[in-house]
Amino acid sequence: MKQPEKPEKWGKARPWILISAPAILKNKYFYFVAALFILALSIASGNGSMTVYYCGNILKDMDMMTPLSMALTLPVIIGNCFVPAIVKKIGHQKTLILSSILMLVGFLIVAINPHSGTFAIVGMVVRGFGNGAIFACGFALAAIASLPGI
Repeated sequence: MKQPEKPEKWGKARPWILISAPAILKNKYFYFVAALFILALSIASGNGSMTVYYCGNILKDMDMMTPLSMALTLPVIIGNCFVPAIVKKIGHQKTLILSSILMLVGFLIVAINPHSGTFAIVGMVVRGFGNGAIFACGFALAAIASLPGI
């Protein structure tokens, strides 16, 4: 059995960032995924602070905070169970378009009657399904975008 080469012959090890960064920056999906995550996380963080304002000043009922938060979170969890089947059937791009449409429809439902807690919950549920698909597809695309040479 042949002995492996001695470490002296290997040379200096390069930091992983110097190897990975150029490959990732050349990947055509990297910038799309970065923009997608910036947008999605901006919406998610804005939604948390806007819900406090919405419940206190528009609905005039701070007890709606929990139902509205759950109306957004539970569909994300439930919807993520179905995202792989939807992506397999229609593809990533069409799934992202569909989820963006769901988020827009959710906003429009709330806009129909912004002073109604029922409309707010229904709109949040619709937005939750769209939001979940965006994050699920985004994480899948992030895995693809991190592969060198794609």
